[in-house]
Amino acid sequence: MSSTAGLPGRMLAVPRVQKPHVKAWLDRFSKSPLFPWQGKTFKHETADHSHDGNAPVVRKVKDEVREVAPRVWLGLAYLTMRDGEHLACFFGIAKS
Repeated sequence: MSSTAGLPGRMLAVPRVQKPHVKAWLDRFSKSPLFPWQGKTFKHETADHSHDGNAPVVRKVKDEVREVAPRVWLGLAYLTMRDGEHLACFFGIAKS
């Protein structure tokens, strides 16, 4: 994917969350303007998540992004922990 700024996006699912009431709350929260992540910026010339300006927990995130339709991408976010990488969530981004 080429360098692109400000693609709108939304978290789609968190695989480790199993309780229905927690899933429902997280789904509502992820769609609200209060949710801290609203999209994605791609810059080849930066360290992306490991950039010094990001919070320490954000620096432990690694994304895989695949184009699934023209101008629509599905992302998998992995969180690096002591015992390896764990799938944290699925997200979608689109270019209008």
